[in-house]
Amino acid sequence: MADNRDVPAAFPRGHRAAWIAAAWLLVFAALLPLDAPLSVWAQGLPQAVRSAFAIVTTFGLAELYLLPTVLLGLACYLVARLPRQAVSRPALLRLAGLNAYLALSVGLPVALAWILKRLVGRARPELV
Repeated sequence: MADNRDVPAAFPRGHRAAWIAAAWLLVFAALLPLDAPLSVWAQGLPQAVRSAFAIVTTFGLAELYLLPTVLLGLACYLVARLPRQAVSRPALLRLAGLNAYLALSVGLPVALAWILKRLVGRARPELV
Protein backbone atom coordinates (compact mmCIF):
# COMPACT_ATOMS: atom_id res chain seq x y z
CA MET A 1 0.00 0.00 0.00
CA ALA A 2 1.23 3.51 -0.78
CA ASP A 3 2.46 5.75 2.01
CA ASN A 4 0.10 8.74 2.22
CA ARG A 5 1.79 10.58 5.08
CA ASP A 6 3.04 13.31 2.73
CA VAL A 7 -0.47 14.08 1.39
CA PRO A 8 -1.82 17.43 2.64
CA ALA A 9 -4.94 17.33 4.80
CA ALA A 10 -6.92 19.26 2.15
CA PHE A 11 -6.36 16.35 -0.25
CA PRO A 12 -8.50 13.50 1.17
CA ARG A 13 -6.73 10.16 1.34
CA GLY A 14 -8.03 7.38 -0.84
CA HIS A 15 -9.58 9.69 -3.42
CA ARG A 16 -6.41 10.91 -5.12
CA ALA A 17 -7.38 9.70 -8.62
CA ALA A 18 -10.80 11.31 -8.38
CA TRP A 19 -9.32 14.65 -7.33
CA ILE A 20 -6.75 14.55 -10.14
CA ALA A 21 -9.47 13.72 -12.69
CA ALA A 22 -11.65 16.52 -11.34
CA ALA A 23 -8.77 18.99 -11.57
CA TRP A 24 -8.07 18.02 -15.19
CA LEU A 25 -11.74 18.33 -16.09
CA LEU A 26 -11.84 21.76 -14.48
CA VAL A 27 -8.79 22.92 -16.45
CA PHE A 28 -10.25 21.51 -19.67
CA ALA A 29 -13.60 23.19 -19.07
CA ALA A 30 -11.93 26.51 -18.28
CA LEU A 31 -9.77 26.49 -21.42
CA LEU A 32 -12.31 25.12 -23.89
CA PRO A 33 -14.00 28.49 -24.60
CA LEU A 34 -10.59 30.03 -25.37
CA ASP A 35 -9.59 27.52 -28.04
CA ALA A 36 -11.38 28.97 -31.08
CA PRO A 37 -10.66 32.67 -30.30
CA LEU A 38 -6.98 31.98 -29.68
CA SER A 39 -6.76 30.03 -32.94
CA VAL A 40 -8.30 32.92 -34.89
CA TRP A 41 -5.94 35.39 -33.17
CA ALA A 42 -2.87 33.24 -33.94
CA GLN A 43 -3.83 33.04 -37.62
CA GLY A 44 -3.73 36.83 -37.74
CA LEU A 45 -0.10 36.98 -36.63
CA PRO A 46 2.55 37.91 -39.20
CA GLN A 47 3.81 35.09 -41.41
CA ALA A 48 7.30 35.24 -39.83
CA VAL A 49 5.85 34.55 -36.39
CA ARG A 50 3.69 31.69 -37.67
CA SER A 51 6.72 30.20 -39.45
CA ALA A 52 8.71 30.32 -36.22
CA PHE A 53 5.88 28.55 -34.40
CA ALA A 54 5.78 25.91 -37.14
CA ILE A 55 9.49 25.22 -36.64
CA VAL A 56 9.04 24.93 -32.88
CA THR A 57 6.05 22.61 -33.40
CA THR A 58 8.23 20.27 -35.47
CA PHE A 59 10.44 19.63 -32.43
CA GLY A 60 7.40 18.53 -30.44
CA LEU A 61 6.27 15.85 -32.88
CA ALA A 62 6.31 12.38 -31.37
CA GLU A 63 7.79 10.81 -34.50
CA LEU A 64 11.11 12.50 -33.76
CA TYR A 65 11.31 10.60 -30.47
CA LEU A 66 9.44 7.38 -31.09
CA LEU A 67 11.30 5.91 -34.04
CA PRO A 68 14.87 6.33 -32.68
CA THR A 69 13.78 5.19 -29.22
CA VAL A 70 12.12 2.05 -30.52
CA LEU A 71 15.03 1.24 -32.84
CA LEU A 72 17.63 1.77 -30.10
CA GLY A 73 15.65 -0.36 -27.65
CA LEU A 74 15.25 -3.13 -30.18
CA ALA A 75 18.96 -2.99 -31.05
CA CYS A 76 19.95 -3.19 -27.36
CA TYR A 77 17.64 -6.14 -26.82
CA LEU A 78 18.96 -8.00 -29.87
CA VAL A 79 22.61 -7.37 -28.97
CA ALA A 80 21.93 -8.54 -25.39
CA ARG A 81 20.64 -11.84 -26.82
CA LEU A 82 24.00 -12.57 -28.52
CA PRO A 83 25.95 -15.33 -26.76
CA ARG A 84 29.17 -13.32 -26.33
CA GLN A 85 27.47 -10.46 -24.45
CA ALA A 86 27.22 -12.17 -21.05
CA VAL A 87 29.05 -9.36 -19.23
CA SER A 88 27.06 -6.49 -20.71
CA ARG A 89 23.73 -8.34 -20.99
CA PRO A 90 22.15 -6.81 -17.83
CA ALA A 91 23.11 -3.28 -18.88
CA LEU A 92 21.83 -3.81 -22.42
CA LEU A 93 18.56 -5.30 -21.19
CA ARG A 94 18.12 -2.39 -18.78
CA LEU A 95 18.76 0.06 -21.63
CA ALA A 96 16.26 -1.81 -23.82
CA GLY A 97 13.70 -1.58 -21.00
CA LEU A 98 14.36 2.13 -20.58
CA ASN A 99 13.83 2.71 -24.29
CA ALA A 100 10.62 0.68 -24.18
CA TYR A 101 9.43 2.81 -21.26
CA LEU A 102 10.26 6.02 -23.14
CA ALA A 103 8.49 4.79 -26.28
CA LEU A 104 5.37 3.85 -24.32
CA SER A 105 5.37 7.02 -22.24
CA VAL A 106 5.46 9.11 -25.42
CA GLY A 107 3.48 6.86 -27.73
CA LEU A 108 0.46 6.05 -25.56
CA PRO A 109 -0.46 9.67 -24.77
CA VAL A 110 0.01 10.60 -28.42
CA ALA A 111 -2.26 7.74 -29.50
CA LEU A 112 -4.88 8.62 -26.89
CA ALA A 113 -4.82 12.30 -27.86
CA TRP A 114 -5.18 11.40 -31.52
CA ILE A 115 -8.17 9.16 -30.78
CA LEU A 116 -9.80 11.81 -28.59
CA LYS A 117 -9.29 14.49 -31.24
CA ARG A 118 -11.03 12.27 -33.78
CA LEU A 119 -13.91 11.42 -31.42
CA VAL A 120 -14.49 14.85 -29.87
CA GLY A 121 -13.38 17.12 -32.66
CA ARG A 122 -12.04 20.59 -32.22
CA ALA A 123 -13.04 24.08 -33.29
CA ARG A 124 -11.03 24.98 -36.36
CA PRO A 125 -11.67 28.37 -37.93
CA GLU A 126 -11.72 28.56 -41.70
CA LEU A 127 -8.35 29.51 -43.14
CA VAL A 128 -8.56 32.50 -45.45
